[in-house]
Amino acid sequence: MLPLSQVSIICPCNDLESQRIIDIAAEHKLDVHEIQGGWGLTLEQALLQIANPQDLRAHIIIIELPGLNALNTLENLGKQCHIIDHHAYGAQQTTHHKDSSLEQFAQLIDYQMTTSDWEIAINDRDYLPGLSQAGVSLGRVCELRHAEHKIRAQAENMEQARQSLHRYVRDFDDLRLLLVPEKLSGVMLEAAQWPDEQDYRAAAQEQRAIELKAVLILYHADDDPENIRQIEYAGSNRLSRYFQAINHNARWHHDFQLWLGGGSWTCFWGAKPKHPGAQINELVTEILSFTLQTGRPLRHYNCTFYQPLDLFLDNELGNNAQPLPEPDGIDIELCRVKLQPDAAVIKQPPDLQAYLYFLPHLRDFIIEPADKQNTQAQIKPVKHWKLSPEKLAGMTLHLGKNQDVMESNICDLSLYAYFNGIYMLAIQVEIITQWPKTSSLNQDKPDWWHDLFYAPSETLKQIQARQIAKWLRFTNLARLLYPSFVEQITEDKIDKLSLLDGNTKIDAFALQDTDAHAPLGQMSPLLMHFLSYFFLANTLPGNLSQRLKSLPNDRMFVNVAYGLTGIAPESSRARERAEFLLSLAVYVDKANGFPASIADGYAYDRVFSQNLLQQQSLQRWNDMGIYSAYSTYANAQLGYGYFFNEIVGPTHIPFIYGRMFMLALFYQATLQHYNRHITCATVALSEQKNLDSFRELRKGFIQFTNNYWFREVTSQVQGIEIFDLQTRALDLNTEYELIKDEMERADEYNQALRDQIFNERAEKYSLVAFLVGLAAVIAAILALTDTSRLIASLVSIGLLLLIGYWFHRKRSKLRSQTR
Repeated sequence: MLPLSQVSIICPCNDLESQRIIDIAAEHKLDVHEIQGGWGLTLEQALLQIANPQDLRAHIIIIELPGLNALNTLENLGKQCHIIDHHAYGAQQTTHHKDSSLEQFAQLIDYQMTTSDWEIAINDRDYLPGLSQAGVSLGRVCELRHAEHKIRAQAENMEQARQSLHRYVRDFDDLRLLLVPEKLSGVMLEAAQWPDEQDYRAAAQEQRAIELKAVLILYHADDDPENIRQIEYAGSNRLSRYFQAINHNARWHHDFQLWLGGGSWTCFWGAKPKHPGAQINELVTEILSFTLQTGRPLRHYNCTFYQPLDLFLDNELGNNAQPLPEPDGIDIELCRVKLQPDAAVIKQPPDLQAYLYFLPHLRDFIIEPADKQNTQAQIKPVKHWKLSPEKLAGMTLHLGKNQDVMESNICDLSLYAYFNGIYMLAIQVEIITQWPKTSSLNQDKPDWWHDLFYAPSETLKQIQARQIAKWLRFTNLARLLYPSFVEQITEDKIDKLSLLDGNTKIDAFALQDTDAHAPLGQMSPLLMHFLSYFFLANTLPGNLSQRLKSLPNDRMFVNVAYGLTGIAPESSRARERAEFLLSLAVYVDKANGFPASIADGYAYDRVFSQNLLQQQSLQRWNDMGIYSAYSTYANAQLGYGYFFNEIVGPTHIPFIYGRMFMLALFYQATLQHYNRHITCATVALSEQKNLDSFRELRKGFIQFTNNYWFREVTSQVQGIEIFDLQTRALDLNTEYELIKDEMERADEYNQALRDQIFNERAEKYSLVAFLVGLAAVIAAILALTDTSRLIASLVSIGLLLLIGYWFHRKRSKLRSQTR
């Protein structure tokens, strides 16, 4: 404890906490120097208000006044200085105390804080999350905040901020943006973060920290919206370390006055330009690189949903049925790539680019050519049918209810056929909503973010409709084939999904049913509708829905490209958040909504997700702002800038890497097909003794592994790496080894059954031969006239019969033991 008679205190009176510190100091007879001024005062400015600093007492307590030079001045006067603060100021001060200044002051002078003191301290340190966690009532919170506004002479401005808030707010999924006049700089941040009263009461009653909106505010000169005078951010303390890195970067503290505060749940950061040439565009870009993630708008989005279709029935597999009929829909066309395109066309078709990407001996197999007659006869090319453009026009998918509906355009509906009769349905979608081509969001410059703050309201709606969180959710929910567990329905993990096809509207699931179990296993009518374009009603024998029951998954596979606004991440913190987004994209899942409220926003445990992503991602182009990863059920790529949004996303991903992914899925579907086939053939073998089923099965398996399973499909280094990641993610080698082992066991069983049948037939033939021979011998004997020879022959026949009977018993006993 300090000797209070020897203590001076220098403290500004600019909020409720500092006022209480001054009152306590006066009660304890300290030498109090109350400094006039608002937030942001420095110790140098404070000393100008003290006539004779040398007359200060031996111990000086300095409250929230940064300034190393002035501190050195006091120490040179022989004073012992005690710094109390819980903020960080640029590079000048690295101390960031978690206790409030009031708590530190009370500890320093050994003062016992009252309940009211604790509430004031929590208010300043942890704001509303700390107060709700402490169970402080909403009424008391309003008293504390009003008292603070009066001390700061901001009561009228606070009311004005609340009344005008709706004019400035621009809400995105994980960040609220505002562009407001500088005169509201002391109050608008609080108004923008203020929670719903019912939410606060519930949090206080449960004594949990309420989660507040993350807010970024740009304050402009009152008469010039483009003249940014101050920046403020408030949000979760999870981002404190990112702002600390900014504050310690010389690039920023040369241009800006910076500060950082917050406690256990909150982070509060601010910046003021020091001169007119400060790099405001660059600083805002840096801040948005880690604060605007799930709310970041997309420049480009396309997603292809793949569904492998093994349409064979079990009895057809068991009896080696002929391949199923080919598609015969009247609105489809067979697609082949033209190898001699029109010379006048500068930009060649994407299919031709994809064709040339693959190894020469595989091109005709992966993409069937239109103008080549003599393709390799022993290898059947992958057949491709797609819905005609006329029929496809206007076909859209809608996700959501009421006003919050997401619309996507189905830009391609295709069906592919593998050599063995397995099909692949491919549904490609893209965003309908567009913003003006002249928007800053289409630029690769530091001022790309301007339209987030300055765009008119109509354009803002278009921007908000393209937030990546919305399209992560769309990708996740649109791939569902049927609900497989009740929680998907009771916890609203399924939303209304509808197909608009001309005048026809088809809903995916009957979610309005009061019985949560009713939709379980209910196959989406959308899948049936899509297939109806390719197969006429009587083309496939039997019921199509019956054929779809063998689908191994309840969700389709995904190949998706998310083209993000902004420039490629440069700092390590920005790259870390880009990888976070990639994890949400490739694992096509969420925790409790976007942004997720647990695990730093990751859908799963953060360390687990990061380690898994490290194994499944291609990091070759991360520096260029292109990130990609490959999981068991999704290929996801996200990127920034012109090259990704105009070339890689629209062309490379769906036409090249998507074709590679489809080939890998054909491999997987074929292995799973043989797994089914072995089971069905084994049943047929046991029940019907159909020995030919395994002969044909092994023949087909060898044909697949030798002629249709390619370990490398391109000579391009990136393509080799991607195909390796795609096939490894599907764990094809493990599946192959399992099928191979099952095939060997089945062969052994088949051979044992063949031996059994052979032995049984051999016994029958031997017995018949024996009886025939015996009859011949008896006839010969009966022809003998010599009595002694007749007796000897009869004895020999008896012995022969006894030996035969003994061998028969011995063989029967041995067979029963081996079984």
